[in-house]
Amino acid sequence: MSFLIFGHRGYSSEYPENTTLAFRKAMEAGADGVELDIRASRDGKVVVIHDEDTLRVAGIPGKVAELDYADIRKAKVQNGLSIPLLDEVFESFPDDGFLNVEIKSPDAVAPLVKLMKTYEPSFQIVFSSFLFEPLEELRNALPEVKIGLLIGEGLVKYVSVSHTSVNTTSFEALLAGYLPYSLHLPMQLFNRLPVEGTVRFLQKVKASNIRLFWWTIDDIPVTEFLRDRSIIDGVITNQVGRMVRAYK
Repeated sequence: MSFLIFGHRGYSSEYPENTTLAFRKAMEAGADGVELDIRASRDGKVVVIHDEDTLRVAGIPGKVAELDYADIRKAKVQNGLSIPLLDEVFESFPDDGFLNVEIKSPDAVAPLVKLMKTYEPSFQIVFSSFLFEPLEELRNALPEVKIGLLIGEGLVKYVSVSHTSVNTTSFEALLAGYLPYSLHLPMQLFNRLPVEGTVRFLQKVKASNIRLFWWTIDDIPVTEFLRDRSIIDGVITNQVGRMVRAYK
């Protein structure tokens, strides 16, 4: 069974995260695509950054939503690299690649819609988020976009568990309501839910043509666990080289 390898924030184990360098190096190393994060600047630019503040990545404090992009651009990350805009990533991304764009803040949707209406990328894109309402807003504006539901701690709202079984009725209703292209799942899922019941449910989800992308997985035995059970369509990894050597 083949699956897609996405570089988590690019090739982030070797290069500064969420930079055009990290994205390029991930693709050069053999990744099928990259995962990145977006927020909106004060002047309505779609900025590629994970945190709401520039302090961790650039050493200079400042909330992205309270800064114009010209000021964010001055805050250099490691190796003097700039925090890029999403359209910069679009311009240099290979035609046969696959972008997973995670929406980190609801205010990013309006400028993202504006960008997507002026840009027609030749590569594939899925827009994911832990925030489901912004995904719905995005698809209302752009009906053809692929959306992916990011699943984390909020899973407990949709799944109830007994000793050996998993009641997924609410989760199935969630999927029917949003009709996502993909689910983006943490491996820690199996620390909280019965393994076999969860596997059976995910096999059912996958059979309904919803892709299963797993984050953030750096180890081959973990990947093999998912492959053996046929519940993986993609892995989001910091260790691009390790995954490529094992599966390409």
